[in-house]
Amino acid sequence: MVALNQITALVIKDVKQVVRNRKILALLLIYPAFSALVVPHVINFNSDIASMAYIDNDNSDLSRSITGALYTMDGVTNVAHCSTYGQALFLLEETDVDCILEIPKGYENALMTTGNLPELSLSVNAVDPVLALLGSRKILGTVGSAILERTGQKDVPVSASKSYITESHYYNPSMDYILYMLPVVLLSVALYLCIYVTGTSMSSEMDGGMDIINSSPVNRTVFVSSKIFTCYLFGLFEMLYTIFLLQFAHNMVPSGSVLLVMSSFSLFVIGLSATIILISNLTANASLTLLLSSIYTVSTQLMSGFFTPIESMHVAIQYLSYLNPCRYLVEILRNVYLKSATLYDLHSQFLWLTGIVVVTCFLAVVTYRKRSA
Repeated sequence: MVALNQITALVIKDVKQVVRNRKILALLLIYPAFSALVVPHVINFNSDIASMAYIDNDNSDLSRSITGALYTMDGVTNVAHCSTYGQALFLLEETDVDCILEIPKGYENALMTTGNLPELSLSVNAVDPVLALLGSRKILGTVGSAILERTGQKDVPVSASKSYITESHYYNPSMDYILYMLPVVLLSVALYLCIYVTGTSMSSEMDGGMDIINSSPVNRTVFVSSKIFTCYLFGLFEMLYTIFLLQFAHNMVPSGSVLLVMSSFSLFVIGLSATIILISNLTANASLTLLLSSIYTVSTQLMSGFFTPIESMHVAIQYLSYLNPCRYLVEILRNVYLKSATLYDLHSQFLWLTGIVVVTCFLAVVTYRKRSA
């Protein structure tokens, strides 16, 4: 009972400190709005080729069908017709076009006589490899559809269309990268929430409040618990605020259970605030605590699959990511929002996240020592 009263008193003190700090309060209101409304449009792997050039050396009905399809392709704003490859290459070097499609002479005749698809030449500006890869796939799909439509009218042998695959995109049919990014906005909010609230709170204690704590009967478990619970209270507000923004601005709601989103976010906030307290215990310096906390949050965010899949990272980083709580929150959020995943589907992620949180909270308590500010 005494410990509960002490925790309550410390939580009230910390909440008042945050509320009275207008800079932190403004960040707690502005950053979720910025993350939900602006960041998804900034971090966007757009796969649209904006402009392209083509050389039609065949000048047949089939080649005209192919080049005509380029003008109606989604995302293409400019299509240039060049007479030679050198002319098109000059446009590519001047960044006036993003890719070049060249149709060889005798293309339709070779298709009609052999029943096999001759090769087309596609040259892409690969300075941006994501744009080059996804954009080229989109162009090839458009060209393939035009060929199939044209050859179907001319009774061409089936072998001409064997190399084409019909694709079905589940969970994100429109292939919109924003839908992939929106769920993990909650991760970004949680990371910086803990820096703002827990990091600043610990820094203020080091700058003068630690002497009062040292002279009080408050033990380390009570002190650490109060800091974690304060961050958790603000985390609940930030989570509901961000979920509302996602629904209001993007009509993005979890297709699965909202309780899974809330429980995973709460676990993550508790573990991360304990991590920052642990960093504070080991540094005993306000500026160094905030610096190391920032480095930690940025590193874990990059290794979480937030931007790129973990499977594409170095093998050593993939194994190291098993100790990264951000990884499990990202997996839970995306699966619940996009795939209607249940607790049964995500039990391993929850077990890993819970284990990391328990260990981190334990270390935050045992490493705390009363010391002079």
